[in-house]
Amino acid sequence: THLMAVVNTRGSAALPTVPTVSSAHGLTWDQVATIVGSSTGTRVRVTIFRCSDGASPSNGTDTIDFGGVTQTACQHAVLAVSGCPTGGNGAAAVQQYGTSTADDDTASTNHTITLGAAVQNTGSLVVMAAAHLANEATSGGAGSALHLTQNAGAPALGSGITKEQPSDGSAGATWATSSKHACIAVEILDSEGAVASGSYRTLH
Repeated sequence: THLMAVVNTRGSAALPTVPTVSSAHGLTWDQVATIVGSSTGTRVRVTIFRCSDGASPSNGTDTIDFGGVTQTACQHAVLAVSGCPTGGNGAAAVQQYGTSTADDDTASTNHTITLGAAVQNTGSLVVMAAAHLANEATSGGAGSALHLTQNAGAPALGSGITKEQPSDGSAGATWATSSKHACIAVEILDSEGAVASGSYRTLH
């Protein structure tokens, strides 16, 4: 099962566009959740998609589409997780998810999401995608391991993916400068916690 996190901003109070993803791999990316983390000033959106390998995946390119609306910055990461269910194009693997508060203008140097229920399996993996409006790296919160981080300026934007196997269903991320942010945490059921592969690319 694969997860893709997409972070985008229009560098202003304009609402960042909800992205879609098409694939030349023979895969179908379905949205799990999307959240905008501020209501004024520069706004940032985080969206998570899921897919499974399907019968015969092939080499190819994923295309993130904003429907013709220009975004001033976009970052994305793809995470492959082994040992989890693949039914329903990865839906069977996604036990639950939680988000930061929509349109929250609170600035901070960290965020923790506690899912609505404790993780359903001792082998479950909680993956968190975090974005913040600062040109600096993201780190894992207490108990979380950082998988990927990326950042860029003009506009300032940082993002990262963390992963952990908590007993309380929480996941967290930190960064240095107090800033507005948006986060999504997803529990991947029956995962062995092993990251089979991971890659990221920063787009401007």
